[in-house]
Amino acid sequence: MYSNSVNKNGTKCKGLTLSQQLFAKFGTMFVKQFIPLICLLFSLSVVQFGKAQTTLIDETLRSGSLPAGWSQTSIDFQTAAGGYARFDQSTSVLTTSTFNASAHNSVDVEFDVAKWGSGGDGPLTIEYSLNGGSSWTTASNSSTPTSSTYQFNSISIASVSSTMQIRFTRASSPSRKRLRDVEILGIGTAASCAITDIGLSNVQCDDNGTSGRTADDFITFDLNPTGSNLGTNYTVSVNTSSITSSTTGTYGGTSSFTMAGGSAGGGNVTVTITD
Repeated sequence: MYSNSVNKNGTKCKGLTLSQQLFAKFGTMFVKQFIPLICLLFSLSVVQFGKAQTTLIDETLRSGSLPAGWSQTSIDFQTAAGGYARFDQSTSVLTTSTFNASAHNSVDVEFDVAKWGSGGDGPLTIEYSLNGGSSWTTASNSSTPTSSTYQFNSISIASVSSTMQIRFTRASSPSRKRLRDVEILGIGTAASCAITDIGLSNVQCDDNGTSGRTADDFITFDLNPTGSNLGTNYTVSVNTSSITSSTTGTYGGTSSFTMAGGSAGGGNVTVTITD
């Protein structure tokens, strides 16, 4: 059933689209302002809800056994009640395998946690390592379950590395805990480094203390590279001869490099910096 509407000039708008009715009723100016507003709202919704992510680890912990590559202390793996990993002692620790998160901006650690048995309530503690377990940093505590009902948690960690691990501990919980459905997501894509200027200066030819002999002359030079999304250190290589000093420099200051004897007078040298 159509409903008829009439614009201010008496023209019927029967069966017209929204844009056509707006045009007939309000004229060109309103439509030109209204349609871009719709596009803006749509664009904002895409930015708000879009989230690039990659699954790095996905372990349900329901099979009754320790996942490959993981380690544990005082953890009991159960298949009853849907399966879970139970933290039986205050010293219980469950550690993931090592994974590479360096291609991402951050990681999200998602999991379900519930209480087991009696005793005071408390959370699990989530820690992360960027060096394969050599040192650990606390990311956050989980929510505090008060019953056998599982609570979903999602914890974001901004620091990432190529040798990353996550571990769960019961240090802050007087009661036993159940853990399952652990998923670790890599979020976003890490920005690539960009060296914009190598900062080459002070290029010298050293006669090696033998002014009458050229075969042992060598080149020295300084570098102070700058750019964006750089690390802490960089390495240097050359396409001819070799570098006899340290091949590592530090961003934010000038580093000096020395090439091998005989490098001077041998033609152009290409210096490569690797972040």
